[in-house]
Amino acid sequence: MDLLSVALSGLVGAVLGSVATLLEERNRRHRDEMGAARALYFEMVGNAAFLKRVVERSPLTDLRRATWDATQSRVATLLAPNDLKAVAEAYGMLPVCQANIDAARARGHLVSADDLNVWAGGYNSFLDGVIVLRRTAWSKKDQEDLAKPRDESPVPA
Repeated sequence: MDLLSVALSGLVGAVLGSVATLLEERNRRHRDEMGAARALYFEMVGNAAFLKRVVERSPLTDLRRATWDATQSRVATLLAPNDLKAVAEAYGMLPVCQANIDAARARGHLVSADDLNVWAGGYNSFLDGVIVLRRTAWSKKDQEDLAKPRDESPVPA
């Protein structure tokens, strides 16, 4: 083998190694983003379930946003702009919903019609986000499994 053959062989090996490394990194990043979307999905399901219960006059507890705070930049890379808007709007409703929960607690758990309207709006916003994340973060088969009834799911399929 002459020097040119050795150099070309080394160059091809380096290029192939670099491409393989880049592909593996892209796949790892995608798995991380999908995991973030799935975690956020379950937080949104929990918030939607809670808002449905408060509309139905169950005890008042706090809404959650820790997963959103921790994963929103990673999830944003997965979602189309309108889908991201649907998820972000749900979390935009959270402070208003929480303020109404706190006000109802201060009134001795007396719930007003305004509280119910705000919570129903929050519930609908979270349902929109849940639908987006279900479609984005899971395969068709996983989506079918998520839609199967379990005891009493608060979120419709």
